Amino acid sequence: MVCLLSVQYLFFGCYFLHVCAINCGPAYYKTRADECCPMCSPGLVVRRDCTSNSSTSCIPCVRGTYMNKANGLNKCFPCSPCDLGQGLFIQRDCTTTINTICDVRDGFHCKSYSSNSECSFAVEHTRCDPGQRTTEPGTKTSDTVCEVCPLGFYSQLGVNCTAWTDCVVIGQVKTAEGSTTQDVTCNNLSSRSHLILTAPILVTTLVVLLCFYRAREKPEGMTSPVQDTQQPDSIQLRGSLSRISGKPSASGHNVDSWQDSLTCTQVEVVDQQKTVDQESD
Repeated sequence: MVCLLSVQYLFFGCYFLHVCAINCGPAYYKTRADECCPMCSPGLVVRRDCTSNSSTSCIPCVRGTYMNKANGLNKCFPCSPCDLGQGLFIQRDCTTTINTICDVRDGFHCKSYSSNSECSFAVEHTRCDPGQRTTEPGTKTSDTVCEVCPLGFYSQLGVNCTAWTDCVVIGQVKTAEGSTTQDVTCNNLSSRSHLILTAPILVTTLVVLLCFYRAREKPEGMTSPVQDTQQPDSIQLRGSLSRISGKPSASGHNVDSWQDSLTCTQVEVVDQQKTVDQESD
């Protein structure tokens, strides 16, 4: 019984020593041989593990690599690239103890972050289309916010919405409607435009005057046939006049001669009427 207890104590004692050998102190690292060796300082890595006669041998990190903490590693960490194609640029160069610090380029915003909360990939800000305006400019952490221009406004560059020009205010006439991407078109009223606008008015006025003039002439032209039908004696008188004078009748072309002969005949008829009246008395 005493021997059994002695064996158990010996076993636990060896186990305790083994655990203590594996769990090295905070400034030590465990080698493959389960030895505890002093760590290398930041900027250095292990070249050779310690022995019972020598301490750990360390070497510095080469260019393009770094080590930012005390360690027992054999290799330095590679410096992070800041790729312009990924929307990043170098804010601070990499050293043997500090990694490269990248930042987001102007006009880009971050889309992916590394484990240490640094941006690892960025994309370009959205550009608002013509007909839109920028309501919220993009930042390094957020994209641009766009909004369509309301009616009566336009935007050619997708930045701000501008009100359509009021052609009347500037003394011009509107020749083309506006849209969300184009302003209205205003032009001066040219002489040709004046003519185009006033021509219908002039034509209408002339037509009205012509109709009024013809309406006044029409009754006078219509009385001649009526008088000719109601006064057959006049026709006979014209025939007698033609025979007496030997000149063309009223249907001829010598109207003035016909009017003179008609006056003379009327005088003769009046004289004959007076003679008849005297004889009857």
